[in-house]
Amino acid sequence: MKREVIWLRSDANYYRAMHERSLKREAELKKTVEELQAQLRYERQQRFGRTGDESSPGHSEAQAPKAQAPVRKRGQQRGNPAPRRRSLQGLPVREERAVVAEAQRVCSCCGEPLVEGALADEEVSVVEVEVKAHVRKIRKEDRMRR
Repeated sequence: MKREVIWLRSDANYYRAMHERSLKREAELKKTVEELQAQLRYERQQRFGRTGDESSPGHSEAQAPKAQAPVRKRGQQRGNPAPRRRSLQGLPVREERAVVAEAQRVCSCCGEPLVEGALADEEVSVVEVEVKAHVRKIRKEDRMRR
C-alpha cells in the first residue's frame, strides 16, 4: 500500500508540474498573439487608414457631391497650342563641308545632271550633341589631416 501511495503522489506531482508548464506556455502564446494582433492592427491602419483628404465621417458618399474633374490624358491636349521649338541660337556652330557622290548629282525628277553650284545654296541643319561618358569618383577628405 505504501508503494502505491508513493507512486500515486509522484504521478500527481508530475501532472501538477506538467499543468503548470502548460499554463506558462499558454500565457506566453496569448501574449504573442496579442502582440501580433497589435502589429497587424497598426499595419492595417498604416495601409488602409483614413487620410486627411477624405470627407468628414458624418457625410456618406451619396450626400457628398462629386466635384472631381475627369482625369486628363497625358500628352498634347486638344485646344492647346503646340509647344514652341527650342531656340538654337546659343549653340556653337561648327561648319563642315560634305562631298556629294557622283550618283547623287542628278535631278530626282528628270534624271538630268545638276548644274555646278546648285547644291552649294542648299543648307542642311543637323544638330548634334556630343556626349562623353565618364566615371565620377568622389573622395572624402579627412579634415584632421589639414
